[in-house]
Amino acid sequence: MKLSALAVARPVTTCMFFLAVLVLGLMSLSRLAVDQLPDVVRPSISVLTTYEGAAPEIVERQVTEPLERALATIAGVHEIRSASYENGSSITLDFAWGTNIDLALLEVRERVNDVLRFLPEGVEPPRIRKYDPASRPIVYLNLEAVGPVSPVTLRQYADNLVRYQLQQVPGVAAVDVWGGDEREIQVLVDRSRLEATGLSLQQVVAAVQAENAVRVGGHLASGHLDYVVRPLGEFRSLEDLALVPLRHDGAAPLLLKDVAEVRDGIKERLTQTRVNRAPGLVLAVRKQSGANTVAVSDRIRAKLPQLRRQLPPTLRLHLLFDRATFIRRSLARVEQSALLGGSIAALVLFFFLRSLRPTLIVALAMPLAVVATFILLYLADISLNWMSLGGLALGVGMLVDNAVVVLENIFRHRQQGAAPRRAAVAGSQEVGLALVASTLTTLCVFLPLVYVEGLMGLVFQELALTVAFSLLASLVVSLTLVPMLCARWLGPLASPVAADGLRARLHGVWQGLLEGLERGYRTLLARLLRYRLVVIGMSLALLGGQPHLVRAPGVRAAAGSRRGHDVYFPRAARGHPPRDYRPLAGHPRADGLRNGAGRAGDVFPLRAESLGRRRHAHGLYVGAPA
Repeated sequence: MKLSALAVARPVTTCMFFLAVLVLGLMSLSRLAVDQLPDVVRPSISVLTTYEGAAPEIVERQVTEPLERALATIAGVHEIRSASYENGSSITLDFAWGTNIDLALLEVRERVNDVLRFLPEGVEPPRIRKYDPASRPIVYLNLEAVGPVSPVTLRQYADNLVRYQLQQVPGVAAVDVWGGDEREIQVLVDRSRLEATGLSLQQVVAAVQAENAVRVGGHLASGHLDYVVRPLGEFRSLEDLALVPLRHDGAAPLLLKDVAEVRDGIKERLTQTRVNRAPGLVLAVRKQSGANTVAVSDRIRAKLPQLRRQLPPTLRLHLLFDRATFIRRSLARVEQSALLGGSIAALVLFFFLRSLRPTLIVALAMPLAVVATFILLYLADISLNWMSLGGLALGVGMLVDNAVVVLENIFRHRQQGAAPRRAAVAGSQEVGLALVASTLTTLCVFLPLVYVEGLMGLVFQELALTVAFSLLASLVVSLTLVPMLCARWLGPLASPVAADGLRARLHGVWQGLLEGLERGYRTLLARLLRYRLVVIGMSLALLGGQPHLVRAPGVRAAAGSRRGHDVYFPRAARGHPPRDYRPLAGHPRADGLRNGAGRAGDVFPLRAESLGRRRHAHGLYVGAPA
């Protein structure tokens, strides 16, 4: 091929080209996003509605059913699932794969807005969210009191300082605070006093709302000045709230303090959060969609020392769980596997060629092909994750093949007495078309995965594209860089080894082994060619008996993970004592515990690192990973 001849004739141009590829590849690698799995956007939208104080039956009849009837008319809806519970409901709409989820989200908003006027008073505006796996928390922090600090003060520090500072970190979308006591101004109405005045509870609520409203008072002109008048209607103290007039009849008005007690209290707890067997406060940090999980985690870790300095000595901030830690370990294992595979390939090549320079040429070609692949990954907006790195590790073994074929043919021409440049050009041109054909046939196997629809298609697209990019990069490297290096660096053939010494004996043993393998292969090939029908019959027999000879493997959506599991407690009966977490907390492989009990007995997950899957541990059943 003319490409190889051009590369051999212009070595400086070839070196400058691959030097530019090296620089651009390293820059692309530094800018690639790092995550656990590809960014999969499932065509699903959730509608969450809050109706405080309503029973599940009322929520279903007055909130869920009207919303379901309106949302069922949206085109492309595959399935609608709803759940009505105390204080609210949730409706999930699953669309067909390939649906433009952004346009569907706009249509869902329009349908919900049409139903808002028919919903009962007191229902908060529904929250509409599209499914995003990146919305899961990536970092869990624990704010712990080690001194005389009230739970209300602890919650205020978490809301006003820690959460405010973490939300300013680039890449952080939101910070949820779980646990602690929230301050609440309570108005405790005395029913007997209220009935004596003839007022209803709704009238008291309306009076409080009317007095706590900020209204516009207009403008007041005074000379050259123009004042904006704004009546101060917000309550600034408990006394202001207690002096709210409920009715004006007679000489003295009826005030709120006459029928109710105003108290600075604590909001009722609907969940209980415990960290390592003690009541605690947890901050869950969520990253923005498309942000680099590892980079956001690094920024949060860098922010923690500054936050600890701003907290009082009686408070301590701990890192409970970091999802990026598992991602770093997983990606490091894949990288080690790829490097080990490339090293073993170079070592095998050295044993067969028995020459260091050809081995170094292939060892240099492999990383350049990988670096060139990073450029294509960056242009295709593919992150470094399990699938892309798995495809890269799979492509490492394949990209060695092209370089080895070219190098072996050039080496054969050199053994036949050809000059270095002539051997490089002739050897690469002889196998050029064969390499292009073999690469294209491999691409024909992986590229159809790009057109697979559904969840598996979105996951395996990056695997297929990474393999395709690595093969194309290896083809270019094999037809340009390898011939140029062989012409300039292969040098003269090794002189025969002396007849004495350890090196000569090892060379003889290895040469005899290779010659024996070659003779055995020739003999076997000659016999197989003599009995063609028998070979074809045995192959067909093995193919037909495969279902009976090979045990069918298990089928599952994804491989198991050892990054830790969540332990779920069964629902506790009312009145039973709190559970004892000490047996599980003392597990030698536990990474820390966090849990919370809901109002109706529902239980939040409790983190236990490496306890095993579906295994009975200390009377508790281990569930699937979160």
